Amino acid sequence: MIREQEENEVFTKADNFKCSIAEPWTARPLHSSIIGGRNYTIEVSHPHKGIHKLQCESQGHVERWLADFHNNKSPDRNNRRRHATQLELWVSEAKGLPTKNRRYYAEVHFNEQIFARTSVKEIQNSSNGIQSGSIVWGEYFEFPFLPDIRIHRKDKDYIGLVNIPISSLTTGQFFEKWFSVTTPKSTSKSEISVRMKTRYQSLKILPLELYKPFAEYLTTHYLRISQILGPAMNAEQKERVAGSMVRLMMDTGKLKDYLTDLMELEVKRLGEEQEALLFRENSIGSKSIESFLKLVCRNYLAECLNQVVKDVISNSAEIDCEVDKERLSPNGDLEANRSQLTRTAYTAVRRIIAQKNFFPNELREVYVAWRDRTKQWGREKLIDRLIAGSLFLRLLCPALLTPSLFALAPSLPNERASRTLTLTAKIVQSMANGARFGAKEDYLSYLNEVLDSRMATDTPKLVSGFVGFQSLKIFDVGFCRFFVGFFVGFLSVFCRFSLTIFKAYNCQNL
Repeated sequence: MIREQEENEVFTKADNFKCSIAEPWTARPLHSSIIGGRNYTIEVSHPHKGIHKLQCESQGHVERWLADFHNNKSPDRNNRRRHATQLELWVSEAKGLPTKNRRYYAEVHFNEQIFARTSVKEIQNSSNGIQSGSIVWGEYFEFPFLPDIRIHRKDKDYIGLVNIPISSLTTGQFFEKWFSVTTPKSTSKSEISVRMKTRYQSLKILPLELYKPFAEYLTTHYLRISQILGPAMNAEQKERVAGSMVRLMMDTGKLKDYLTDLMELEVKRLGEEQEALLFRENSIGSKSIESFLKLVCRNYLAECLNQVVKDVISNSAEIDCEVDKERLSPNGDLEANRSQLTRTAYTAVRRIIAQKNFFPNELREVYVAWRDRTKQWGREKLIDRLIAGSLFLRLLCPALLTPSLFALAPSLPNERASRTLTLTAKIVQSMANGARFGAKEDYLSYLNEVLDSRMATDTPKLVSGFVGFQSLKIFDVGFCRFFVGFFVGFLSVFCRFSLTIFKAYNCQNL
């Protein structure tokens, strides 16, 4: 159902909320989709004192508050065995929906309580103009429990239900299929089904004290682990291990050393001849910096690109930025499209520059450590390439390419908007790299003349406040400002232990 946020709904600052640990208070994080798009909120409820909504400052703040809440409720929580579950869920698409009502959405429920909602989408027309009864959502959710899925029409009529039994899911493995929708009444001549992809995790957590020797080993020998286990892992395993290691290093205060040492490992492994490939490969080092960026840059990312993405999506029907002659529509105006794309890219770059006050201090400190390390090698200018290969290649440009995965859009953009965002991302990344467009993307080579003329007359300006030191070149459109060694059995145990460490150090998922 579509519910509007009540005008008198009050949000209390999370740190100002006080409750007695002896009382039966419960707490859960709220997904932005069910709270009017508001991020970083928590719901606390009491059987007699009602429900309160709390506002946090960041995702990290949410996690810390919930961890403190659960620890206060159960002081011995870290000293006893626990069980944790987690579900990742992609609501991809539906078919067989009644075509009389065109607008539908899906809700994610657990124990009859709503926890998330997809965006409202219209039924798609087939190539011959006939309504197909199909909708594409392509939206991702993550929960520490296994929910049910319900599909509703926008007019609040109940359409159907999908139950996903735990017994059908293999822990730790991706599972994708078309699920049949159980309907309360005959609403369609064809069978309604929803395609979803899931990954269920079920972990047994031991008392925290038992993990200390393993945690000490990880924090001491992470380079050896990366060198030996990395080549034996696939991309998914590297991502999971890297994410767990980043969380562990943050909790133990060794994150700067961890990321700096992995950066050095990457630089030495590739050598000066292949510096252009820094952070392009799916190594543990690349996945670690990506995981760190996603953890600390959510506010910064939203401030930089949220309005850019919103404008592109909302204006996609009127504005065309296609500059590839082979893909240009019959009535397309190439020069007008070029001008529009340049303005869009210019806006994105200006937003990135303007939001330097939102740049997270944690990342600034890492980049300072990287600068100091490269200075020891006599290669201080390498920091520009390191930033371009991390911040831009692993965060900003991927967020433009797939904004729905970075909470910048509620669902997948339409084809034209997606193309505009893809072209914008290409331009922003090339600017960050200080590279010209070549034969592979010759349809963007019209920008080279502008870039070359400005590079010849202006020395690139450095934005010292961006990362706290004068290193990053920001190049604006129009003027120059921009810029396994081990056997498989041990490998699987290591991945599982890494995830357990993650749960143990972020105790919020019971």
